[in-house]
Amino acid sequence: MKHKYAVLLIIMIVLQSCSGRLLIDLVHLRTLKKKSHKTMASANLFLSKNKIDTLFSYQIDKELKDSMHLANYNLNLYKLEHGGKAAVLQLRMYNNKGNLVGGWENCYGDLKYFNLLDSFPLKKIEHIPVNKKIKLSRDLDLLIFSENERRMLEDEIKKYNFILIMYWAEWTGWWNRDLIKRTRAYTEEYKSKSLLFIKVNTDI
Repeated sequence: MKHKYAVLLIIMIVLQSCSGRLLIDLVHLRTLKKKSHKTMASANLFLSKNKIDTLFSYQIDKELKDSMHLANYNLNLYKLEHGGKAAVLQLRMYNNKGNLVGGWENCYGDLKYFNLLDSFPLKKIEHIPVNKKIKLSRDLDLLIFSENERRMLEDEIKKYNFILIMYWAEWTGWWNRDLIKRTRAYTEEYKSKSLLFIKVNTDI
């Protein structure tokens, strides 16, 4: 019976593997954890342990998380057009007018494959189906904070030319660790640039 379930699981991964790198995905699958709600304190503790500062660290609103799949929020045009759900791991870069500069989610493939983080601002890769209609202000609508905290963040955004949002989730194991490692290196490399780094935990 266990063998039967194992075969079924593999078949599901073959059919649903979003990166197309099945063998690697199967190896990394072992790093997945059970989904669990993170408090803001535990989310910030995880970031600190991974050498990410907790300034501008937020959580997505549980009641609004499903909005990520909708046209005004979904980064991945292919998923939007085919009824797919938004990935929990994403990078989105906006200019300070709130317009999308570039983006990535884990279903596009590994960050290193596209060399997306090799330039500033984010490199544009034309064949990636990115929804250019999404806006920074709508992303902020999904976060948990008071009106005063939002106003303070919006005032801070005005001081920068670019805003990078990292959506992360510890339960995704290797994929999350890779995202954090590469994004941390990117923000450190370009720390002299006018870049505001926002972290959004999606473990809810």
